Amino acid sequence: MAFSSAQKSDYDQEYSFKEILVRLWAFAVTEKRRLLLILALFMINTVISIIVPLFLREAINELSKTDPDFNFVQSLGWGNLIGTVMLWIGLYLIIRSEWSIIAKTVTTLRLKMFIQLQVHDLSFYDKNKTGRIMSRVVNDAWELGNFMLIFVELAANFITIVGMIGILFYIHSVLTLILFMIAPIIFVFTLGLGYLLMRFNRLCRRTVGAVNGATQESIAGIMVTKSFAREAQNIEEFVELNNENLRANINRSLVFSTMFPILEFVSTLIYFLIVTSGGGFVIDGSITIGDLWLFYIYSLLLIQPLISFSQQIAQFQIGRAAAERIFSLIEIPSEMKWGDIIPGADVRGHIEFKDVTFGYSKDDPPLFSHLNVTIPAGQNIALVGHTGSGKTSFISLLARFYEFQAGDIYLDGYSIKAYDIDAYRSTLGIVLQDPFLFSGSIEENIRYGSQKEISAETLQSAIMATHVIDFVEFLPEGLQTDVGERGAKVSLGQRQLVSFARALVANPKILILDEATASVDAYTESLIQDGIDNLFEGRTSIVVAHRLSTIISADRILVFNQGEIIGDGTHEELMVNNEVYRDLYQTYYEFQGRV
Repeated sequence: MAFSSAQKSDYDQEYSFKEILVRLWAFAVTEKRRLLLILALFMINTVISIIVPLFLREAINELSKTDPDFNFVQSLGWGNLIGTVMLWIGLYLIIRSEWSIIAKTVTTLRLKMFIQLQVHDLSFYDKNKTGRIMSRVVNDAWELGNFMLIFVELAANFITIVGMIGILFYIHSVLTLILFMIAPIIFVFTLGLGYLLMRFNRLCRRTVGAVNGATQESIAGIMVTKSFAREAQNIEEFVELNNENLRANINRSLVFSTMFPILEFVSTLIYFLIVTSGGGFVIDGSITIGDLWLFYIYSLLLIQPLISFSQQIAQFQIGRAAAERIFSLIEIPSEMKWGDIIPGADVRGHIEFKDVTFGYSKDDPPLFSHLNVTIPAGQNIALVGHTGSGKTSFISLLARFYEFQAGDIYLDGYSIKAYDIDAYRSTLGIVLQDPFLFSGSIEENIRYGSQKEISAETLQSAIMATHVIDFVEFLPEGLQTDVGERGAKVSLGQRQLVSFARALVANPKILILDEATASVDAYTESLIQDGIDNLFEGRTSIVVAHRLSTIISADRILVFNQGEIIGDGTHEELMVNNEVYRDLYQTYYEFQGRV
């Protein structure tokens, strides 16, 4: 066994900048006022940051005089202090507004992804690891939330840069031109690093998804791991994936660590140019000491948005990688098709498979090819066959867990694709071989089976019929007992009983049992069978059977072999006419009868 690597998911797409902008606009429109507020606050703060140094320039020029006015200098100091406080207040409002937008965007993105995940059929989850999906829902949503603000900050910094350049030219044009000598260096530097960051960020996102997937899979299968003493191999495989993520993060950090020392060097270089060149201008009288100091301060104010510009370009690449991963997940179409017909209370349960072709992968031969079978309303059908013969696939198509590629399945004369999918499934009661319980109480898990509110009498009837009452009455908290994550606090057999009650509580028109009693002992199964025999009456029931008693009592038995129905009849008829069924009986079912 090996954990999945950090390759792209099947549904990953690469979006152009324009395509990302179009999709982000839908989110920006809902926060348009707040985004404009942030932009306005940025502009106000920029104006204040330009005004504040003017107080100190005037103070320096005043103090350079032979007879300075100290009261005037003090008033300038107060003006500087008040302006600085206003900058702090503006910064507070900007940060608070930004975090509000980020939080709302993250919430909306996660909801959209969660809704889309509910729509997909099971083939999507067969192809994509849970950990990778979780990485997008949890981590990438935050990155894209930050990405929403990039454009406002880029606009604010651009306006600041243009304004500062104009002011520097006004103070001293020659000194400004000297300062511009290093501008091409910054421009080329930021573009080159932006490209590298885009590559490394995509790789970081893929590798962290692989790490999350390996962690999730390891936890889910911890019992199997310990059973076969495979901890060391799991650790070795995880270390390899973890190291891939480490290498990707080191490469990304190398780009970041290169960026900021160079930008600091650029700041020092600006100081050097101003001192060496500006000193001569002070001596020849073309600029005062205060103006030279002001030019230096404004140069730093120019460099700050340039540095922020570089950081935002880096953040832009991170956000772009996150956007591609999120929009790929949101926009992948579901293979499931459905209509708007709502089944009424008069559903009879007449089922027909007509020329159904189905395969789990388009690259492999189909499991079912032109499968045909009719199940009249109210019949009790048992499905038998060797492992992998197609029994579970048959009921999975009926339950609309997968979409078939050709042919059709009909319920009461209507294609099941024509029904509203939720309304259609509400007519089914399904109990699977592997019982799954959600975190919460036993009662909450039973009520989960019905989309409508159920009465206490209905709940009591379900737990009595399935003998849930037999173990619940011994629990201190009864039906309010917490089952834990995936039902870990109750036994496998108890989980199966609860899942049985969950299916029956909705009073389904069609009952589907996929070896539903495989996890309970023979005595408990007999008790359950007594409780559900009456439920079979007047309902269509399809049972993947492994017990002889269930098979013999069925109205019809369908024998599956390699995706084909090769036998159809009662137990007595198939024992005479069907070799595969007779072989199954003699090698397995007959033994149960003797026991």
